[in-house]
Amino acid sequence: MTRKHLTLLGPVLGLFALCSELQAGNFADVYGAHPYAAGMGNAVSSFINDSSATYYNPAGLGLPSRGDGLYYYMENGAGHPEMGDGESHTDGMFSNLWGRFNNEIIDGSLTNVPYKRPKEHRHEVSFQYNYAKPALHTTAPNNSDIADINDHYFGLGMTLDLNSVYELDRGFRFGLNLIMPGSGNLTTVNDLNPTVHRYLQRGVSNDRPLIFGGLGFEIWKDHLYFGLGFTALFKGQGAILLKDVPISPDPVTPNQQVILELKPQANETMGLMFHWGKFRLGASFRRETFMFVDPLTARAQTTLL
Repeated sequence: MTRKHLTLLGPVLGLFALCSELQAGNFADVYGAHPYAAGMGNAVSSFINDSSATYYNPAGLGLPSRGDGLYYYMENGAGHPEMGDGESHTDGMFSNLWGRFNNEIIDGSLTNVPYKRPKEHRHEVSFQYNYAKPALHTTAPNNSDIADINDHYFGLGMTLDLNSVYELDRGFRFGLNLIMPGSGNLTTVNDLNPTVHRYLQRGVSNDRPLIFGGLGFEIWKDHLYFGLGFTALFKGQGAILLKDVPISPDPVTPNQQVILELKPQANETMGLMFHWGKFRLGASFRRETFMFVDPLTARAQTTLL
């Protein structure tokens, strides 16, 4: 191996050896439901504990939130351990790498440390905005559907600590998360349009809100958590009636009537988390949810003389 390769490889190995946490997961979706989770690539189904748990794993609502840990240290007049003591630790950073790895990851990996919980029960409100400008170019005609793509979105999340009402000495929270398209449209349905990006999910021609709710409970304190939730959307049927349609080679606007009957629908979500020491395991189930209007029949009536 040349000196150049060794120079490039050293910092990479150093990053792996110096990290104090190793996190992994899988979530096959484009968007995130919280800035904290989006920054981790949505691989958070085993330890998420904020309002986005309704999106990833509702069992996370039974976990003490990050705010709970912060308020615990504020109540006890101590600094948060993740903030450090303000001193520089760069000296000897690359010395005794195995010792640092052993102390921070291996040692105490199965030793249970109770979560830090404040005396007061705290609630959470979060806001987010994500902007994206797709740069996908196709050979399709540049019509109005792809002339101005609005792929950004904003969201509102909240959690309520139900221990402020029931005092169960266990994590027990309700969460709600609402994500809206940045176009400002509540819902836009234009069937399938292959000229837009992600045409099988939702582009500018298929905008829809994402509404998630859930309830999480701590079954075994500091170890086992269970959650139930829902994904809300709409379903229904409709009809289109065109009357007195003139037969002409030119575009015409006949008398028309549109009837839509939409009802709310909710698909269930379930989640489970298990924590032991530094070991984290999470599993969640969410049924596929999509808005549909079926059947949507169209009839045209004309008079032939």
